[in-house]
Amino acid sequence: MSKITEIISGRYALIAAVFATFLIVMASVFLPVAGVFFAFIWTVPVAVLAAKRGLRLAFFAYPLLFLLLTPFLSPAQSALTALNAILPALLFGYGIYRNFSAVKTLLLTFLGEIISYGANFVFVYFTVGFIDGAVLAESIGEMQSLKAYDKELVVETAREIFNLVPFIVALAAAFVAVIHYNLNILCCKPFDVTVSKFPPFRLWHFSRWFFFALAFSVIGVYWGSVHDMLLLYQISVNTFMAVFVLGIVSGFAILFFMFERFKISLPFRIAIITLCFLSFFALEFVAITGLFDMIFNYRKFFRENVV
Repeated sequence: MSKITEIISGRYALIAAVFATFLIVMASVFLPVAGVFFAFIWTVPVAVLAAKRGLRLAFFAYPLLFLLLTPFLSPAQSALTALNAILPALLFGYGIYRNFSAVKTLLLTFLGEIISYGANFVFVYFTVGFIDGAVLAESIGEMQSLKAYDKELVVETAREIFNLVPFIVALAAAFVAVIHYNLNILCCKPFDVTVSKFPPFRLWHFSRWFFFALAFSVIGVYWGSVHDMLLLYQISVNTFMAVFVLGIVSGFAILFFMFERFKISLPFRIAIITLCFLSFFALEFVAITGLFDMIFNYRKFFRENVV
């Protein structure tokens, strides 16, 4: 066991984790070029501490990190930065400490990211404020250099993007959660932390309730657009996009299953995957296949164990 491992696992675990997190945060604040890289490893020290020692000790990392950041940032920024660094790590470590499944642990990490993103939006709202989507769309549409048809197209595109902000935020949070999850798992290995593993990607299967949610979201999009029910439309269109992305993931899981089942060579695999990303119709076919797999579970026809 290395000296660093002994420090993290011993009586100075909390101090070591908080000090390491503080150094990483400060590096990301004062080194903008390396800020993106350091942002992804904010959560690692506290995540390892929570996974090894539980929440009782790791919870105090938040007030300690807040106090360390206060001389360099405003109190609100210190609280927000500490939350971004600590909360996903605490939830990840709690899942590992309680021996949750890999899926539950990843969902806890994703929940921490969502709460952190929400806190950032609230902070921006009270400090800067948000522009209403309709006002933004109209201001874009008033550009004199655009023709009438182009203005209408730009306005509609701006409105749709504004309506999809929750989906975009959730997708970004999911992407960051996956990176943090895998990075934390990698850093937990030297500390002899037992970690549950995901099933092979080719056996991933999502609940049929996602398919039903997609069906209801299609109805909600129709009713919301026809009857000018903006809230219903926004909820439905974000739900539709979220489930559609899950359909893409499920479709690629089936595709990888077929690769293994029929022993497809590597060059053909690369060509097929490239075609799926280059062609919208191919990607849509993959998504539809994955969505219907939530109901029928095609892999059962091949008598495989599906997790």
